Amino acid sequence: MEEERTNKQMDGQALIGKRKLVRLYASLLLISIYRIMIYHSNTETIDADKIIQQSVRMSLTIGLMYAIFKGKKWAKNGYSFCLVVSLIFGVFSWLSVINTVAIIPFVVLFVIYGYALYYFNFSPLFNAFFDHQRIGNVQ
Repeated sequence: MEEERTNKQMDGQALIGKRKLVRLYASLLLISIYRIMIYHSNTETIDADKIIQQSVRMSLTIGLMYAIFKGKKWAKNGYSFCLVVSLIFGVFSWLSVINTVAIIPFVVLFVIYGYALYYFNFSPLFNAFFDHQRIGNVQ
């Protein structure tokens, strides 16, 4: 009975890790929404195929985030890979930007994606929450 109660309760580190994860998810989703809005603000017509493509991408992102939240290791590794690919493409896009004002969104992207990559793979707070979720899913 005592062991079952301990598995369901979250310790302080896991709770802080959960809260930081939710904040990180909000930042990552806001960047995705920003990218979608900027793309459509630069075009004269709304391309239905592009909206469908971006809706599917956003749905997959939310699905991966949910799987990570539930403690799925494959989702964490897959999302980390997507973040690395996004950072690489972001560097190439950043190098092609001439306007200094347009560099600001890239800096924000690098900071948040870089922090997310660190947080998912090296943060003890995230690992405490992730381990807690994995133990909870096993039982």
